Amino acid sequence: MTDNPEATNHADESQRAETGGSNIRIHLVAADAKYISAIALAVSIICAFYAFEAGRQYAQSVYWLQRNEAFLEQLSSMGVKVPCDLRPHNKECSK
Repeated sequence: MTDNPEATNHADESQRAETGGSNIRIHLVAADAKYISAIALAVSIICAFYAFEAGRQYAQSVYWLQRNEAFLEQLSSMGVKVPCDLRPHNKECSK
């Protein structure tokens, strides 16, 4: 080390000016294993596909539930007798 603290401060300031004024330093603790980054990338892609598929299945189940309820409501408005257990929101059946 140098005995002159001004020289050290000047070196830090010149380094900060080169990096755009940021004072962020990254210190690696250990070397990255050969395939750890590739495995992490593959796992993140698999998780993204899983999340997309889960959301798609949920949206599809809501769609079919609403479609079936609309169909049963249409049948009952046409005068077809629909059993009460198939009509989940009908207040007439609970009487």
